[in-house]
Order: sequence, then structure tokens, then C-alpha cells
Amino acid sequence: LGPSCTLSAARHESAMLVLTSFGGAMTALLCGLFCWGSWGAAMKSSRLAYAAASVYFIAAQMAVSCLVCFTLGMVSTESSPELFLEALVNVDMLGAVACIMGGVLNANAMALLTRAIAIGGVAVAVPAVNGSGLVGGSILTFAFDPKGNPVLLFGGVLSCLVALLCNARAYALKDDSSAAERREGLLKRDCVASKAEHLEEAASDTMHAVKDLLATEAASRQLLLRVCLTGGLLCALWSPMSAWASKNRSVAAYLVLFFFNLGQLLVIPSLLSKVRAEGLDLGTTRQKLACLAAGALNCLGLVCMFVAGSGVSFPMAYGIMMCSPLVASLLGVCFGELRGASWARVVYFCMMLLAYGAAIVGIALSQAD
Repeated sequence: LGPSCTLSAARHESAMLVLTSFGGAMTALLCGLFCWGSWGAAMKSSRLAYAAASVYFIAAQMAVSCLVCFTLGMVSTESSPELFLEALVNVDMLGAVACIMGGVLNANAMALLTRAIAIGGVAVAVPAVNGSGLVGGSILTFAFDPKGNPVLLFGGVLSCLVALLCNARAYALKDDSSAAERREGLLKRDCVASKAEHLEEAASDTMHAVKDLLATEAASRQLLLRVCLTGGLLCALWSPMSAWASKNRSVAAYLVLFFFNLGQLLVIPSLLSKVRAEGLDLGTTRQKLACLAAGALNCLGLVCMFVAGSGVSFPMAYGIMMCSPLVASLLGVCFGELRGASWARVVYFCMMLLAYGAAIVGIALSQAD
């Protein structure tokens, strides 16, 4: 990459249709927030194994990104006269590689998030993975694009961390309640069996069943923790790479989107290999459509983030978009996930919603000059 690439990067600093006003960027981000908060529910409804579901999920994202690049990316404005195809020919190669790597990281993070959803549900997995990604990703993204008031920005990030803790506590209350009910059912079975002739044998069987149940619950929690931590780490790394490509290598927003989703395609062979190795079901038409819809929603959220981030601020765009668990949690309520919940769990859930709301406000105000 010599002087010619440097000149090319400077020449393409603002290309195609982007949002340069704070109001326009916030409108796009709120739309993207809904997209990112709702795709998890669509994915969970497919009930496919995460490897098979992720193949459709990623394919849908590439298709939607191409559609957006060849429509919105081909709109020429007075401030950004260059079209997508023109910018593609002269793209900075190092920036393109960074976007591709970001896509690879995000695809793996989303695959892990899909698996976490299957293990712990939408209301647990989405806040845990996206929330931990928000904390690490906001810090790294701000390092590459230091715009706005850092006190308000990281105050919003801190508020998001509070929301994560509240969500974790609400989940713990739910988990403890469910486990207690299952153990109570086993003990009732023991009481019935105690009236039989083989009292000691029945009691022994029940004790073994309780121990097996506790061991299964502990293993499930450990697996969920590992999946969420790994997914959160990968989720924290892809945004800084995209921000670096956009701000330091002047890669236009739609090129970031295109190469980002191209990078995600690189993960599909490993996913298909896993599907074949484990003999996983590729799903019915309905299941495939659910995964495709989830991928389309996720890609539309990416469009909103990249367009707003390139025009206004990547830290603001990434921070607000990663508060999508607010939407996911509200959808969970609509689907009855709080039905029959204890008052304590409802209180922690409400505290989580308020904390996420405060996070969005704080991050937005950090860029409102």
C-alpha cells in the first residue's frame, strides 16, 4: 500500500448516501435497534440447530447487503457524488481486509449467540452476549473514533453494565424457581413411592434423579457461561475493526457493509461441515424462512449502524445498537416470558429496562453538540 492508496483513501472520505445530521442518524439507529432486538425471536422460533440456522442467517445478510449496496449505494448526492461500483474499484485494500475480518468475527459471535439462545433463551443470551460486547467494543471503537463527550458515552456504557447485572439477577430468580419446581416434583414422586413396599429402593432412585438433575443444571450453566463469554469477546472486536476501516482507511459505509458480509460468508463452509458431521436437520420451509427473516433483520440493523456511524459517530452508533436487548426483553414479555414471575424478578426486569433506556439517552447525548 503506497502513496496511491493513501490518495485513494483521502479521495473516498465521503461516498454515497450517508446520514450526516444527528437527527437523521438517531432515527436510523432507533430503526436498527428494533431490527437487532427482534431477530433473536425469529431465530429461536425456527428451532433449528445453531449451525444449520446460521447458514441461512448469514446467506440472508449477504443478499440484503447486496440489495442495499446496489440501491442506496447507487444514489449520488451533492455531498457524496461517488457511486458504490465506482468506490468498489478504488477501495483501500487494507481497509477492505479489516472489514472482512470484522465480518468473520461477527459471524462467529452470532453463531455463538444463536447457540446461547437455544440454551438460555432470548432474554438471557442476547443481553449477555450483546451487553458484554457493548462494554468492550465501545472502549475500543472510541479509541479509533474519539468523538463526543466521553463522560456521557461511558456513563451510558456503565448504565448498560447495570442493566446486564439486573438481567442476570432476574434470570437467576427464574432459574432457581424452575429448579425448585422440578426438585419438588421428584420429591412428590418419592412420597408416593414411599407407600409402596420397596421404600428404600424408591427413595434411593429419587435421590439419584435429584443429583442427576442438579448435575445437568450445573453443566448447562457452565456451557451457557462459556458460550456467552466467547461470543461477547468476538462481539467486542468486530466494531473497532469496522470503525478503523471507515475512519482511518476512508472506506465508505456501503463498502464496509459489503466486505463485512463477504467476511461472514467465509464461515459458512465450517458451518456446513458441522451440519454434515452431526447429521443435523436442514429444516422445513417454515424454519428456513424464519432464519432468513432473522438474517434480513440483522443486516438492516447493520445498514443503519454503518450509515449513521460513518456520517456521525461510530461510538454512538455501536453503543446504541448494542442496547438492542431492551427490545428483545420487551418482545419476551409479549411472548409471555414474565407470566407467573415473582415480584422480585419483575422488579429486576424493570430496573434492567430503565438502565438500558438511560444508556441509550447517555450515549446519544454524548454526540449531541
